[in-house]
Amino acid sequence: TNSSGYVTITGAPGTWSFTASKSGYNTSSWSQSITSTTTKHAYLTKANVTLTLYVHEGSASGPVISGARVTGRDGAGVSFDKTTNSSGYVTITGTPGTWSFTASKSGYNTSSWSQSITSTTTKHAYLVKQKPNPPTPLSPGSSSSPGPTIDTLTPTLQWSGVFGADYYALAISKYPYGSSN
Repeated sequence: TNSSGYVTITGAPGTWSFTASKSGYNTSSWSQSITSTTTKHAYLTKANVTLTLYVHEGSASGPVISGARVTGRDGAGVSFDKTTNSSGYVTITGTPGTWSFTASKSGYNTSSWSQSITSTTTKHAYLVKQKPNPPTPLSPGSSSSPGPTIDTLTPTLQWSGVFGADYYALAISKYPYGSSN
């Protein structure tokens, strides 16, 4: 085609066969009857691309996360909903263009972004672990100030466990709280 996207072809009336192709598009072939001078329209569809997306913990080079949900839309607006495999990645096939993504997993902050995906490629994303809530004191003490007065010098401290906590720290202070106590 020329810069305006058309081509002029001359020939004898009859059944003509055509093939239209361009890099990055699906090739289209068809036959049709041409009996007089006429204008015909043809179109090409963009070729699909395949994205391999790894989901990591903490940074794009951190350990991979299996079981993370990846949802979004490809360049044509077609939605996808995938879950990372045991190797921490999903494979998505779609139309080139600007893709939108949301990655999530329980215990992690959800991450959403858009990026240009124009060819078959591998990309890396990451999720950040959510900070666990503080544990709830069971005895002695409370989660509000001031707590109860303790009448022993050797109390046994108990609190509820918190999923995802790596460690627990304990601070003891005299009421009223502050740097001088």
